[in-house]
Amino acid sequence: MKTEFLPKTKIGQWSVILFIVFILLTFLGTYLSRVLNNDIEYPNPINSPILGTTIYLTFIIAGAAFITGIRAFLKYKERAITVFIVLVIGGYFALAGSALFIVGMFELLR
Repeated sequence: MKTEFLPKTKIGQWSVILFIVFILLTFLGTYLSRVLNNDIEYPNPINSPILGTTIYLTFIIAGAAFITGIRAFLKYKERAITVFIVLVIGGYFALAGSALFIVGMFELLR
């Protein structure tokens, strides 16, 4: 089987599209942090509504891109290079987002 750069299956394409949205939301979060002069260690939707929501949404999108990439890889045998990139980077940020969510919940309970 030949390895392509872009995915051929619909779910592989969705995985890459979600990853692009993740990158755009990352830049938006960085911009908002600069504009709002953020000095909060763990921004969340309660203590910083705009920035916290953007950050959590960014990690949720990374998780969705990772899950659709896994499904494209396993079920539909997608072997595109961009899907592999989504699996590595999206998986890392999905895991980091889960950790951020857990730490944020403990911060709220404290």
